[in-house]
Amino acid sequence: MRKTAIILVSLIALVAACNKKPVQQQEAPDIYEPSELALLMRKMEFENQLLRKQILEGADSFTFPSAYKNLTSSKPTTPGTVNQTFKEHSAAYALVMEQLQSGDSSMTYRFNKGVDACIDCHHSFCGGPIPRIEKLRITSSENQN
Repeated sequence: MRKTAIILVSLIALVAACNKKPVQQQEAPDIYEPSELALLMRKMEFENQLLRKQILEGADSFTFPSAYKNLTSSKPTTPGTVNQTFKEHSAAYALVMEQLQSGDSSMTYRFNKGVDACIDCHHSFCGGPIPRIEKLRITSSENQN
């Protein structure tokens, strides 16, 4: 009887062990690799934060980084993003920034036109960064020029 109980317990343990589901290994999460265009836009944001500060401190000129004229040649995150609409938005941004560089009118007004150009483009493509871009705008209460 004792042998039968041992055999029965062993069989139950064996069956239970065989029915266990194997532990699934978790896959490593995909790590986001920003595209060339995304990195360029982050750099643009940083540069515009510096320019914003300079304008608020009374700067009357600045140099438009030539790399920003090449937005359309940078590889985007999503293939096909650099289409005619994107090219038009890029050209509008470059024009506003060149006008800002020339100092032919209010630095604040031109800077905010550049911010508007960015927002207009992001309404068409990637809306995520719009709140961050809007924070670049210089308000009349900040502007002492």
